[in-house]
Amino acid sequence: MKRFADTHFFLALINASDSSHALARTYLQDQQAVLVTSEWVLPEVADGLALRHLRHTFLNLMKQLCTFPKSIIAHADHATFELAFELYTNRSQAITISSKRVLSPC
Repeated sequence: MKRFADTHFFLALINASDSSHALARTYLQDQQAVLVTSEWVLPEVADGLALRHLRHTFLNLMKQLCTFPKSIIAHADHATFELAFELYTNRSQAITISSKRVLSPC
């Protein structure tokens, strides 16, 4: 099953003290899951890790995403944006943790 990973997912995954950390790790360890994110999400994650002492964390995350066989990074182009907006508009169900959307079925 494909799961969309948004900014909150990645920041929870990285921060062991985040209340959603354990669930984010569980989704990542699901052998059947394919992790999908986009080029729009990644700059937000980079911004969340912009402090000098955290920048290496984002760079490591990018290396892992690029080598993780079950990850897809959707390219940022207008056609993809239109499809994403349509999905967002029509999707009423999302998996929630602490009232924040973390992963949404694709």
